[in-house]
Amino acid sequence: DTQTITDTLSAEFTLVMTNTGNIATTYQVTVKSPGASTSTAVQQIVIPPRSAATTLVTVNVPDVGTYDVTAEVFSLSGGASSSDTAILTVNVVADPYPIKLYLPVIMK
Repeated sequence: DTQTITDTLSAEFTLVMTNTGNIATTYQVTVKSPGASTSTAVQQIVIPPRSAATTLVTVNVPDVGTYDVTAEVFSLSGGASSSDTAILTVNVVADPYPIKLYLPVIMK
């Protein structure tokens, strides 16, 4: 999955997790992005058997560039785990103060 954003330093991804097993399972969710900060709406989630769940992932970056965002999900009871990486590209960020006002200085 990829996402390109312009004129902002924050992006959101939807992480989709699927339990293909036969019992309800508790999963640990972690998201990492070198050089950026990440947060998820949940750190642990219980998914019923043969069901899916989603959580929101927010990524805040310090500057323009390309960032790998990796989500890792693993079962707390052991065995099941998965990871995937999305690419976030941040283009030129607009000046937060686009209107500039210059006042003349008059000295007597």
